[in-house]
Amino acid sequence: MPPVRCADCGFLAVVHAETDELLEVPEAVRKTWAIPPSATRPQYKRYCDMPVCFARACDLAGDVGVFSPQRVLAVIERERECGAFHAHKVGQSPKELESMITLERIQQEADARRAADDAIQAEQRRQEKEIAEIREKQKEDREDRKWKWDVGLKLFVPILSVVVGSAGTLFVQWVSRPAPPTQQQAPVTSPITTPATK
Repeated sequence: MPPVRCADCGFLAVVHAETDELLEVPEAVRKTWAIPPSATRPQYKRYCDMPVCFARACDLAGDVGVFSPQRVLAVIERERECGAFHAHKVGQSPKELESMITLERIQQEADARRAADDAIQAEQRRQEKEIAEIREKQKEDREDRKWKWDVGLKLFVPILSVVVGSAGTLFVQWVSRPAPPTQQQAPVTSPITTPATK
């Protein structure tokens, strides 16, 4: 982060001498640190002498030490690294700046939550789509198997009928065929003679 100057920051504030309210430092005071007199009591200054960091990023009064306009200018015009720096806009009080930053942060957090929710919902939709595709594939597989089974049965039953019918016809033809003519055979005599019986 580049170095910045408190004199250019919207959080540079002064304390109103009568109300103790932290206010925007007018442009003329930012350049000279000449505090104008009070509008109601001209013998007093309108603001306390020491500058204040509304964001509490640094202790400006401690850096100034003993007050003098030159010491204040030296502190607020010195370059420093500061994470709380926001450029000053004329007419914007430090309180308004803080409110604006808070609203921006809340909006960024809401946007981040919304983006995270959108990502979660997108992931859920992707998973639901994937599950639907798997179920559709399973349904198609079941239908494909059923179709193959149906086609197989439709082809197998007629083929089986033809085979069984043909086999039955052949069996019937074989069983009912006429017996071949038989020849009478002469008794076979054994070369061994048997004693004649008387």
